[in-house]
Amino acid sequence: MERYTISPKQEILLKYIAIPIEMDRYPGIDPIRIMKGLFIFSQEVKKEWLKPNSLYEFMPYNYGPCSFEIYKDLRILKALGLLLSNQVKHQNWNYYSLSKKGEILNKQIKIDSRAEKFLKEIKNFATKIQFYLLLRAIYREYPDYATNSVFKHQ
Repeated sequence: MERYTISPKQEILLKYIAIPIEMDRYPGIDPIRIMKGLFIFSQEVKKEWLKPNSLYEFMPYNYGPCSFEIYKDLRILKALGLLLSNQVKHQNWNYYSLSKKGEILNKQIKIDSRAEKFLKEIKNFATKIQFYLLLRAIYREYPDYATNSVFKHQ
């Protein structure tokens, strides 16, 4: 059996992507909902529930909070064969889901049950709400991350 050593951040990312969602229009979850969900998680989770270095750092960018490290980790996890990415017709981004190897590893990753429950709540919120409403909610709660936004959120 293959062994993978991934960072605590990558473990949280894998756990987040693994959470089932009710949106079955697309094969997985898009990077915006990954980014915004993990941003909310990083802002609201109790740090003592997590291993050190489990949270991404975010900066204000074109569509609010952004962590370029998430994009890098998506590429790494895909290269390791833990993630699948699917492009949807007429869209410029991929949707991510776990591969069979990713599903096996996900079952082996242990995080605090309270953190995992909270991660599920965040993903449920981030995937059920329309994109502009998600941004609007984030900008209202975290206005410092809206400073560089190209999205008109008034």
